[in-house]
Amino acid sequence: MKFNLITLTRPSILRSITTCCLFGSLLLNGCTLITPSPTLLRNPLPNDAISDWNLKGKIGFRTKKEGGSAHVRWIQKEDNYEISLSGPLGQGAATITGDKHLVNLNSKQTGIIIAETPEQLVYQAFGWQLPISNMFFWIKGIPTPLKTLTMSDLIYNTEGQLVSFTQDDWSIQYSRYRPVNGWLLPHKTILRQGDIKVTLIVSKWDLQQN
Repeated sequence: MKFNLITLTRPSILRSITTCCLFGSLLLNGCTLITPSPTLLRNPLPNDAISDWNLKGKIGFRTKKEGGSAHVRWIQKEDNYEISLSGPLGQGAATITGDKHLVNLNSKQTGIIIAETPEQLVYQAFGWQLPISNMFFWIKGIPTPLKTLTMSDLIYNTEGQLVSFTQDDWSIQYSRYRPVNGWLLPHKTILRQGDIKVTLIVSKWDLQQN
């Protein structure tokens, strides 16, 4: 399948989707703490092998001063992606595409904006500082590899599912795990930092087979 869009690295992808971020909250039950110890994640985690998907759902962004939500469709093909948002902050449709070198946002609200990184694009378009590069991993239910992580912040439920951790000063929470083509993926992800709250609720995961 060939996508009509620019390409974006895993980092970019996540960055982009953040551009239109908006929403939610989460409760954790029956959780177990892992032995405290700062460490660097070097070995690939199971869900990191997932590189291609077609995701549909809703994303929300909220602070003390503003907030909103949008329907989202995120098509990922290795390092290439296209993120389509419908009704972000009530401003209509927006499309984000990118690759390892450039990120592109096109909407009626902002026109066409091009940046070198997803973080730069989101800040330029909306004035938000969001960890888009990390989201490529976080939405799959795993911390970003090769980044320092305090193991005491990793919390699992009684079924062995990761439900919460802290990385790069962001709190990540998961719920509604469901099996998808042999993988166990969260259908609700909440990111928090200070008064910023980003929520992604996935209505459908479609994992593409290579």
